[in-house]
Amino acid sequence: MEIIIKNQTVKLKNSMRAIMCYEQITGKPFSPVTMTDLMVYFYSTIIASNLEMELAFDEFVAWLDDNNEKFAEFTTWLTNQNKINEPLKQPTPKKKRVQKQ
Repeated sequence: MEIIIKNQTVKLKNSMRAIMCYEQITGKPFSPVTMTDLMVYFYSTIIASNLEMELAFDEFVAWLDDNNEKFAEFTTWLTNQNKINEPLKQPTPKKKRVQKQ
């Protein structure tokens, strides 16, 4: 997904850097559930995808107010990214229980 913000084209990347930015901003583990969580992750993907861009969160929110269709586009893009990455997830091995005798 590409967006134009502050006269710059940014190709968004659903990356470890974006997750790390999200966790640093929120102070909690990555698990976006609420609309606010998704907005913060959207912001995180922008700043993680373009390290040279200076973008305050308030600037992002103002941009989003003027381009609110981009939020729906982002959530669709994120859902599709998660579907693409689903086969890459390793199943969690189950712990074997040892029976006491």
